[in-house]
Amino acid sequence: MQPEIRTFLLADLKCYMCGAAVGSIERERGSTVPTVALQRGGQVGLIGAWETSRLRCPRCGGSVYVDQVEIVDRRIEPMEWEDEGPRRGRPPKWLVEQRRRKRERELSA
Repeated sequence: MQPEIRTFLLADLKCYMCGAAVGSIERERGSTVPTVALQRGGQVGLIGAWETSRLRCPRCGGSVYVDQVEIVDRRIEPMEWEDEGPRRGRPPKWLVEQRRRKRERELSA
């Protein structure tokens, strides 16, 4: 399985009035969907048509502008290990004990 490489546009949002960093936006390059991911602090949300959404600074209420735009390539590796069968080797003690209890319950029922 080949890794997938996706290109994203990342931009910081800053306030015109106080100069505070308001958040950052992220959008996949070449995407036809007009939504972007907006990150403020530790929260992430999706907004549509961010250009017309009139984002405001939470600190002073001023309007925001886009600052420092970056183009980032992200390599997404497929998880091949999910398709594999059982792992080899000795199982952990807790798993052996759990299986033993399960067998005892099935035999006693």
